[in-house]
Amino acid sequence: MLVTMFVAGALSGRVTKPLDELNLAAQALARGDYSRRVVASRRDEVGQLGSAFNAMAEQIHKGRVALEARAEELVASHEIAREANDAKDRFLAILSHELRTPLSAILGWCQMLREGTVPADRVAHALRVIERNAVAQRRLVEDLLDVSRIVAGKFAVEMGTADPVAIVQAAIESIQPVADAKSIVLSIDVGRETGADGGVLQGDPGRLQQAVWNLLSNAIKFTPHGGSVDVSVGHVGSSVEIVVRDTGDGISRDALPRVFERLQQGDGGMARRHAGLGLGLAIVRQVVDLHQGTVSAESDGAWPGRDLPDRAADVDRDSAERASRD
Repeated sequence: MLVTMFVAGALSGRVTKPLDELNLAAQALARGDYSRRVVASRRDEVGQLGSAFNAMAEQIHKGRVALEARAEELVASHEIAREANDAKDRFLAILSHELRTPLSAILGWCQMLREGTVPADRVAHALRVIERNAVAQRRLVEDLLDVSRIVAGKFAVEMGTADPVAIVQAAIESIQPVADAKSIVLSIDVGRETGADGGVLQGDPGRLQQAVWNLLSNAIKFTPHGGSVDVSVGHVGSSVEIVVRDTGDGISRDALPRVFERLQQGDGGMARRHAGLGLGLAIVRQVVDLHQGTVSAESDGAWPGRDLPDRAADVDRDSAERASRD
């Protein structure tokens, strides 16, 4: 009887111990502990049960990890979608303001001209304001169309012979009225090695002039009244280098790496004082990239606390509205 009891106890321990381990592992799994495993070295039914439990626990663990990763991806996707929607709303608000700004000046001065309230000595000024704001609105629409072509992959250049000096001079002549409105001096410096004709290069004259115009427009926008914008044209090896310098308030070091990205305007407060959609420099980079070139920006940093005047179009609009009320 004693031998029988000893054998029965040994057999019971051999069976119940693995079952106890399996029970504890199952309880741990129920609590969310997916790392607990049982020893399944036996080849009988109990060992097979332990192996099946370990496989199930491993599958549950992998599934849980995959679900958590998917949940994180969904949260990130939701955040990206929310930021994109906010950016769209901000862009539409800015776009509506930018379209209204030159239109207000045009309508205001046209109304005064039609009513005959503009003095004779101010008629020429009124026409210049109308023309300048019409050009600004046309440029805005053209930038929007170009950005849509860039997004669609349809922005292209037509390569031909181009004279860099002539391109820069044409861009300066085109933007001169905007500079005159802020009493900004525009100048061009041609390097000795470049020559009066600037040499020739292979490129799209129209697109290159657009890029230079956008650089000049950006420089004039952030340059205060009475400042200056200088353009230099020279050769660096076999390449042509065009540099635009201005006496504006600078760009913060944090914003500097993003100035050539779409819808980026550097410092938010400063950019909002000067308005704009943040498209011009992105188009410049696209044009330069298509010509196998590079573009970069340098600045010692924004000047803090500087109260700058609004751009000329806003001043003209306000003048027109005040005159209309008077």
